[in-house]
Amino acid sequence: MKLEDDYISVDEAYFLLKGLGLVSQEQTVRRWIREGKIKGHKESNKLGYQVSLNSLENYVLERRKVELSRQLVYRKGYIQGFEDAKKLIEYRAKIREDSD
Repeated sequence: MKLEDDYISVDEAYFLLKGLGLVSQEQTVRRWIREGKIKGHKESNKLGYQVSLNSLENYVLERRKVELSRQLVYRKGYIQGFEDAKKLIEYRAKIREDSD
C-alpha cells in the first residue's frame, strides 16, 4: 500500500535545502520544479508551488550520492598523482646518483 505523498511549501523546501547547503536562493527550488528535478504543483498564484516531500528527499539523496562519487574520484586521482610524483622524485634522484 502506497501512502499519499505529503507536500510542503517552496519556503519550507528552501529552508530544508539551505540547511543542507544545497541552495542559496528560493528561486532555485521553483526552477527545479519547472525542470522536473523535483515534483511539485502550483496550487494557485496566491499559494504558489507545493513541493512533494518524497520527491525532495529522493533528490537530496541522489545529490548526495553524486557528491560522494565525485569526492571518491577526486581522492583516487589525488592519491594517484601523489604516487606518480613520488616515483618521479625517486627516478630523478636515481639519475642524479648515477651521474655523480
